Amino acid sequence: MTRVLLVMMCAGMIAGGVLIYEHHRQLKELAHRREAGAAQAELEEKVAGILSGMEEMSNAMAASIGALQAEFSGMTARVERADVTATRLMELAEKNLRAREATLRAQQRGAARRVATAPTARTDSVPRRRKGGPVYTDDLSEWPNNVSKANSDEWIVEHHQKLRVMKPRLLVINFAKKMPRSEVRKATEQLIKALEESSKWHGYAENSPAFLRYEVWRYVDCNDCPVKASNQWLDYDKLYTQAYAKYWGMKDADNSERYLTLSELVDEGYVHELWMFFDPNDKIGMFESIEWKPVYDEQFKRKEGEYRMAGNGGDPDVRWTGRSLRFTCLNKDRGIGCGMENLAHAIEGTSNSGCIPYFTKYFREYAMLNLRERYGVPFDSLYETKMEQQQIRYLNRSTAEVMFQGARYVITNYVVAGGNVHFPPNARQHYDMRNITPVMSTIENWRMGNGAGGADKAEPWTSSRIPRSYHTIAPDCMGAWIIYWRQNMPGLDNRARDDEGKPMLNWWPFLFY
Repeated sequence: MTRVLLVMMCAGMIAGGVLIYEHHRQLKELAHRREAGAAQAELEEKVAGILSGMEEMSNAMAASIGALQAEFSGMTARVERADVTATRLMELAEKNLRAREATLRAQQRGAARRVATAPTARTDSVPRRRKGGPVYTDDLSEWPNNVSKANSDEWIVEHHQKLRVMKPRLLVINFAKKMPRSEVRKATEQLIKALEESSKWHGYAENSPAFLRYEVWRYVDCNDCPVKASNQWLDYDKLYTQAYAKYWGMKDADNSERYLTLSELVDEGYVHELWMFFDPNDKIGMFESIEWKPVYDEQFKRKEGEYRMAGNGGDPDVRWTGRSLRFTCLNKDRGIGCGMENLAHAIEGTSNSGCIPYFTKYFREYAMLNLRERYGVPFDSLYETKMEQQQIRYLNRSTAEVMFQGARYVITNYVVAGGNVHFPPNARQHYDMRNITPVMSTIENWRMGNGAGGADKAEPWTSSRIPRSYHTIAPDCMGAWIIYWRQNMPGLDNRARDDEGKPMLNWWPFLFY
């Protein structure tokens, strides 16, 4: 018995070490995002919550082991406490590691894809209509419409190329206690404007129509909603429960004594996406963007019962309801550019998930996430370089020298396609938009075959190509770059071609697959 108890105590010490290491790693990562102070406070709050939970569990278990206490006295109580601690710490460490997996996938190669099985996944084309459900247009070049209203409808896949505009509806939730409704509304309208501008293919040079025109379905003040989990992070799954349905405020027309839950609002086409404002001083943790997404094959056929995390971070305990739904958090102390950056990371997360093979294949090429196969270097993207200081030097317009794990790698014939969220074509490190040295890039001509010999035309690129007005629309974080970057993705009426020489599909409908 003593040997068992010693093993349990060792397990507790090891589990505690795992948790300390994990929190140290999270703090280091958040420090890179220039939020070390807020990160330290959040992590300290999380540790306090965990210790509180451990004490409660220890007391509960102590009450049920009276006979054992009589035999081993105070020593038994201490060992039982260590056993509970070890188990809880291991569970939390595993949960946090899984939750951060999607975020790290954007900075690491491939990563193992986690596929789950949905026992009752919905695949019907048209959601069941309740009395008094949402009414949309009869114009089938627009979505949602009176035939297809909900995310993940098969109709979207079948009519992908015929769509001319998407008008997804937002549920905007304010968790920030000190952010008035007027500020929430203003920030939401500004972010909608930025996304609209960013969905104009080559909008910086052509009079292109916007493809994404978000609309607000409802604003909800949730300042006092008890949504924290024991570790002080938002309990996303609670938002789906009947207890929270009253906050969304949509009475069930078939039963006046209940409200529609979030999953019902999504299934019936009232809501297509959630934006959530939070105050970091309220000590509640949120991921930049999370989403469960169904998995499709190479022919865009949905794989029955398969879905994956497809955001930038994620909580594996969030339920799967049969339809995709994106949750994006917006820091009340930051601006529209940072919100654009969050949503841009969500696009990278969709690619990394592999849920839509067509999108993953071409996005990896556009976002320069294929450096290993393209140039034979031991890293997939520049995301894998350190964040603290300059890691890339350009010897000339088409030669890059990259520091990776203490070694230098020279890449010749270096021509950047579209770049990614952290790395514009001539970036020298994460978040660099100030380099005035030009680097060759095909971002404005990607897959158009308009250069010599049918290649994409490469041109010297600096951030001076980004219109000044974009810095006004989305002035902070990587906002201006993100607008321009998204405009160069294949959108409505783009002239890019796929490997078979066919017109590249508009990428924006993939958001709601």
